[in-house]
Amino acid sequence: MSQTSKDIVGSCGFCRQPVNPVTDKTVTCSGGPGCGRSFHSFCADLNLTMWAALASDDGLRWFCADCRKNVETPRQGSAEVTLKDILARIDRLEAKVDLGFAKCHDQLESKTSVKSDRSDDGDDDDATSGPKSGAATKTPSRAE
Repeated sequence: MSQTSKDIVGSCGFCRQPVNPVTDKTVTCSGGPGCGRSFHSFCADLNLTMWAALASDDGLRWFCADCRKNVETPRQGSAEVTLKDILARIDRLEAKVDLGFAKCHDQLESKTSVKSDRSDDGDDDDATSGPKSGAATKTPSRAE
């Protein structure tokens, strides 16, 4: 496929060579309004799996080295969320999820043990226990 000038969206933020999202594996920085630079996946040090995940448009974001510095360094007086804040929040959410799973597991175990206790008492109405006392039984006739 030949590269035309209309396909080129600019130059790579690292190597400064032309970037063509139609023919090249590229990634665009999700940084602030001042960035949005495109990079060849090789220049951004992304392997094929990482590039494919970013290209799938599943809401993943990628930041160039310049924007990563801004995200990782908190600005005094800024409401900007830092990477450390995000990781701490993820840890808290994981703990809540683990606690929720533990509660569900405990409830499931208690329901399972109640059912097990009932079946041990002989209250089952399954076919192997035979008819209950006083239950009518039908004797098959020869015509059946």
